[in-house]
Amino acid sequence: MFRAALAGLLGVVQAADWHYYLSDNVDWTSSFAGGTIEGWEGEHDGENDMVLFYPAAQRMTLNPGASWPAAGMSFYMDSDVTWVVANGTVTFGANASESHIEGDVFWASAGSAHGPIVNVGSEKLLMLGVTGGGRKALVPKSLPAPVANPSTSGSVTATRSYRNATAAFRPNPSPHTDECMTNGGVWNKNFPGKDMSPPVLRVNFYKTCSIPWHNHPTGALYFITQGSMAFEGDKDGVSTKFNVGDVRWVRPGFTYGPEHNIGDGLMSITVMGTDTPPNFLPNGTKPAGPYQVRKQVYVNHVYDDAAHHAYEI
Repeated sequence: MFRAALAGLLGVVQAADWHYYLSDNVDWTSSFAGGTIEGWEGEHDGENDMVLFYPAAQRMTLNPGASWPAAGMSFYMDSDVTWVVANGTVTFGANASESHIEGDVFWASAGSAHGPIVNVGSEKLLMLGVTGGGRKALVPKSLPAPVANPSTSGSVTATRSYRNATAAFRPNPSPHTDECMTNGGVWNKNFPGKDMSPPVLRVNFYKTCSIPWHNHPTGALYFITQGSMAFEGDKDGVSTKFNVGDVRWVRPGFTYGPEHNIGDGLMSITVMGTDTPPNFLPNGTKPAGPYQVRKQVYVNHVYDDAAHHAYEI
């Protein structure tokens, strides 16, 4: 509290420890034929890693059979983008023609053609998109996509699907209560990073299960895709409830806990920022002093050309 007050007196912008993407703090909305979008601004408007600072985000609802863009065209974006399916079934175009379901992820680097995003299921699609490039980077651009140059040539992963059907769950290594284990326990499914594409973690919590006091050395983005979740330690004495389609960001080194399933059934999350494993500390303790983080990232950005059409957002 004193540090934040002093920062205010000195005119210093205090960095966020956490950021919530909820229905009651949406920054902008839009609609198009077949769907709607809710959007949140990011911590910065430049080009950043998606997890080191809280990113710009959008939550899209798409009717059965509808596509985004509504014109049904492939597109690219000016910055890297990660799409997370919160509910429903979707395809992402020629580079990801397989169906993606709840909890699945599709990642595309800046300038990489993908889409159209199509709801191929029988219910409404709820999908989340995040980017480190700010809100403007969430505007899809018409093809042709940029061509290779000396800075982009070479063999790298430019688009990637993280489909849960392609990996297996393993027991979560953190300690759990006997009641949690009797109910089914906590299970992890890991997708390691691959050159430009980031790592992704999938976690299932059965009833009454939780993960204790910890921090993420390189930060974390939580996407709730099934059930209801609560986090302790963000706000003193307050536990905020997160439902399907909600997102929580936490900065590197910020320590909190527990995080737990507050519903009666299975609770599932998809997590970005797992470059390093969580750091578990004795309850109530935190890293001493200013917290430094170091990670290797690829930075991709497209410099705009007025000849390209920008679809609706």
